[in-house]
Amino acid sequence: MKQRLVLAVCLVAQIACRKREAVPSPATIPDAAVVQAVARDAITALAQTVVSLFRRTISISAQSDDASSPALVVGKLSHEALQEAIAKLAAQMQTSPAALPTLLAHLSGTAIDDVDRLAFRELLLELPSNADVDRLLARLDQTLQRLEAELPTRLGVGVTRGGDTRPQWEAYEKAVEGDASAKDPMAEYASEIEAMSEGTRAGQQAWKDDPQQITGKKLEQKTVVLTFDDGPHARFSPAIIDILQRYRVPAVFFQVGRNVKQFPASSRSIQAAGHLLANHSFTHAFLPKLTPALIESQIGDTNNQLKAWMPAAPVLFRPPYGARNTKVLDAAAKLGMTTVLWNIDSLDWADPLPKSIQKRVLDQVAKAERGIILFHDIHERTVVALPGIIEALQQDGYQFASWDGAKFVVPEPARGTQVVPSETAAAPAPLFRESFAVVVGIDNYAKWPKLGHAVNDARTVHDVLIDELGFKPQNVKLLVNEAASRSAILRALGEDLRKVEKEDRVLVFFAGHGATRALPNGRDLGYIVPVEADRENYASDSISMTQLQDISDGIAAKHVFFVMDACYSGLALTRAGAAVQGSGGRDKYLREITNRIARQVLTAGGTDEQVADNGPSGHSIFTWTLLQGLRGKADMDSDGIITAPELAAYVGPGVSTLSRQTPAFGNLPGSTGGDFVFVLRDAGDYLSAGTGPADTKGEALNAELDKIRAEVAAERARNAQLQAQLDATQAQLRAVARGESPPNAVPEASNPLLESKRMVEAGMKAYNAGKFDDAAASFRAAIFLNPANVLAHNNLGFAYYKMGRIEDSVAWFEKTIALSPGRAVAYWNAGDAYAKLGQTEYARVAYLRYLELRPDSRLAEEVRSKIAALNTEKEP
Repeated sequence: MKQRLVLAVCLVAQIACRKREAVPSPATIPDAAVVQAVARDAITALAQTVVSLFRRTISISAQSDDASSPALVVGKLSHEALQEAIAKLAAQMQTSPAALPTLLAHLSGTAIDDVDRLAFRELLLELPSNADVDRLLARLDQTLQRLEAELPTRLGVGVTRGGDTRPQWEAYEKAVEGDASAKDPMAEYASEIEAMSEGTRAGQQAWKDDPQQITGKKLEQKTVVLTFDDGPHARFSPAIIDILQRYRVPAVFFQVGRNVKQFPASSRSIQAAGHLLANHSFTHAFLPKLTPALIESQIGDTNNQLKAWMPAAPVLFRPPYGARNTKVLDAAAKLGMTTVLWNIDSLDWADPLPKSIQKRVLDQVAKAERGIILFHDIHERTVVALPGIIEALQQDGYQFASWDGAKFVVPEPARGTQVVPSETAAAPAPLFRESFAVVVGIDNYAKWPKLGHAVNDARTVHDVLIDELGFKPQNVKLLVNEAASRSAILRALGEDLRKVEKEDRVLVFFAGHGATRALPNGRDLGYIVPVEADRENYASDSISMTQLQDISDGIAAKHVFFVMDACYSGLALTRAGAAVQGSGGRDKYLREITNRIARQVLTAGGTDEQVADNGPSGHSIFTWTLLQGLRGKADMDSDGIITAPELAAYVGPGVSTLSRQTPAFGNLPGSTGGDFVFVLRDAGDYLSAGTGPADTKGEALNAELDKIRAEVAAERARNAQLQAQLDATQAQLRAVARGESPPNAVPEASNPLLESKRMVEAGMKAYNAGKFDDAAASFRAAIFLNPANVLAHNNLGFAYYKMGRIEDSVAWFEKTIALSPGRAVAYWNAGDAYAKLGQTEYARVAYLRYLELRPDSRLAEEVRSKIAALNTEKEP
């Protein structure tokens, strides 16, 4: 055994080694450090293989849009090799302690391109969460956001069309073209291409419908079939099932037998959700090169696995890679199966960008006007892309077909069939099975300014939902002050709502602080702030709109409505307006808008606005207006129903009139035209929970109208006074910037501008003494006193850089540049930080910008040397 270990180490390390003794001496046995070094080398080599295969897959997929192209078959074979390499890497993560740190170090280094790192994203998602993994995933998210921001109106993977410009992707394309692994893959798979031509029907030359194979080209117009290959997957298959359930569309899952054996629960849930299980071979083998007996075994063994979850044996078969010849088609027919191909390829197996996948599918469908769409339920990007594709197709009038035993047809309910209720029916069916709510209000923040009315807002909304709008007390969760921690809010929105069913509705109300973070790609991301959140690092302590979107995706209810009495931006909303009842009558109208999926948001204001917390009757202005609307004033057509758009149409102008807020309303991704509705007492037949008591509070509120008007007038006067103070402060800032004495200057001891300057000086003293923590604290204080202090922003970034907090330093250098785009030193600093993170393209751009601003600087030569070093690192 020792002898074998020595030989293995010698071979892996490529050391010339020859057996001299039957038993090695102790001196020849490698120590632990040598074994670890060999393991690290193996991990690095495997990671480089993943990158090479990733590049090859992207390169080949860009060569053709024709589903029958041999190039795409070769691309899919490269993708399979890539998946196998990633699986080997995942296995190493389980068995070698050195594997994870080695991989993370490799992926964080400068020798790998930002886009190449995306090849490892799904592997990282499967690893246990820790700071290094999370930091790397956040970096990959930034890369995806930057690449998707480049997306033109029309594109393909690796291809720009119509004069579109995609700087980062084009730079990556050039790197891929120079990669030897991307050269002549067709020659490597020549035997596979030749095998597909065996027989009289030459597989790839027969990509058309006939009795043995279906491609989708002969479906009815405006009809599509969703198909998913290569699963099941323990993580992504259930996520796709949830999406299909939300949009109420069917699909066919072509499953690999060995995966069914490994993840039986996923196959069971697919079948239970009403989708069709189909055959995709047992090992995802390249069938045209096998004997007829082995082909039959690949298909038959998978059928045996699938029969456990199906009422009858599978009848649909898809050959892996779409690779088939006469003997493959004959083997499937012999087993009584119909071969199903596709005519719309999402290329989700090659494309790392969800938005690009969406665009490709929608463009191809628009051109063909029908088709079988090929997806894979083993990729996160497919999960992300799918909702937008389904929603766009539904809005364009497409119908989704399923297999009826002989052909693909649209199920009858999807064709618009209606069940006419009996004339003797006692009452219409309820619009909702149950109504749930999570209500949050926070006044006593630990690290943010305390609020005065948020808890009262939440308690009153809680009472109105129960007393006046028919929500059951046990279904309304109230979290206030210390109880409204991040974990408690997420638990209430997650675990506590698992009991919610498809026919239910959920309202989420939040009153408290909101925040907006500007992302590097220019997009804003909004957050709601829980009670314990740190003000300096709120992004990690708060709940982002992205998380709320994920939460809403996980709630089974057909309607979810977020009402946020907080101001922030970054909402991914689509336009929504008041629905029109039409001529079908009130009942038909209500059924229509409540049967469709609704994911809606109403928020108090935008990123640069402040919520007016001291509104009438102990409420914020937003919640006070909201409560008036819920008590009947938002029922603009007096039909006893308040839809979410009606409520927003009432609340928006009222709040804007009384404050400087502009409420925002719209649909989140996933909505299919439904509306959340509140049913007033006169329309109580439609509430499953019964009706509430008489609306006595509305009359009392009207009696306070004169008092309210006086309060509003006083509020306007206070706002005018605050505005005058703000104008005076801004005049002082402008004067200081010009080097003049500020008008109406306040005494030096209380002048925030001078105090900010002093804090910068204190920070510099601490920095020069090597006390970087103290320096950073002083620079932060300077920014707090004067948010326009550009020098403080830059110096804070540099202090973080010296402390090793490189990502934080990048954020502050970017803020410096945003405040002062002509500040050359900030670009130098940003370039150094980007280079430290391995983001060579961004470092190069920053350095070049410095040279544009300061071409004759005595330091320009040093910057040119940095650029030359980056170019050297990129060379193979």
